[in-house]
Amino acid sequence: MLFNIYMNSLTVGLRYSDFGCHLGDEYIGCIVYADDIILLSASLVKLQNMLDICCIQGASLDIQFNADKS
Repeated sequence: MLFNIYMNSLTVGLRYSDFGCHLGDEYIGCIVYADDIILLSASLVKLQNMLDICCIQGASLDIQFNADKS
């Protein structure tokens, strides 16, 4: 349950950044399943910005992201 609270904070941060893909009015730039996160963007620059947001948000929540693996 605590993991879901952490992930909600991350997904909300990504949604408010407005980086990523949209399908109509719905934001689909971040898909989370279990402990996996899929970031979707039409631009490599925006995708890198989304990854940076994940790293910054994760550091503030004491979650380590392996950005080198992505």
